[in-house]
Amino acid sequence: HATTTFFPATSPRIRVVGRTAANGTALAFDWSSVTLLMNATGPLSIVLEESQAHGQEYLVQRTTDGKQWASTQLNTSGSTTGLTVYPLLSGGAGPTLVRVEKVTEGRQDAGGMVRFGGVHASVLHPLPPPRKRRIECIGDSIMCGNHCERFSPFPKLCPGDKPVKCTTKPQPCPGHP
Repeated sequence: HATTTFFPATSPRIRVVGRTAANGTALAFDWSSVTLLMNATGPLSIVLEESQAHGQEYLVQRTTDGKQWASTQLNTSGSTTGLTVYPLLSGGAGPTLVRVEKVTEGRQDAGGMVRFGGVHASVLHPLPPPRKRRIECIGDSIMCGNHCERFSPFPKLCPGDKPVKCTTKPQPCPGHP
């Protein structure tokens, strides 16, 4: 990490959305949909510590223009616990907005607690201002991903209320043109 600086999870240049608990300069969480947002110049790596060796899954999204997002998946190791560094951006990658969202559910049977220690980055730039309008979905754990940010243009069609095969065309949403 000779070309990077460590920024703790509590840095004002990292936005955290979702249920977390402070653990010194780290944040602990187990719920899905906890989202981390940073604006970085690479290299960029995230520092996580997991309580169990079964691993977790994270959705990683990147954009350089704020409109077109590229998505990948980060699967943490299923064979290790303890502090681990996972690369997100390579060296020389220009200012890039990076979102990391935990997509696995909390696990009471085997533990799903994650400790987010922070990031190693060449540069962490200021974040864009938070959105002024948001929609909040309140429900049980089955709705945990329904508050995820989405970006326009939104499709005018959505799947009908009955199961359909993936090869069929989507049906108009009830009440929407």
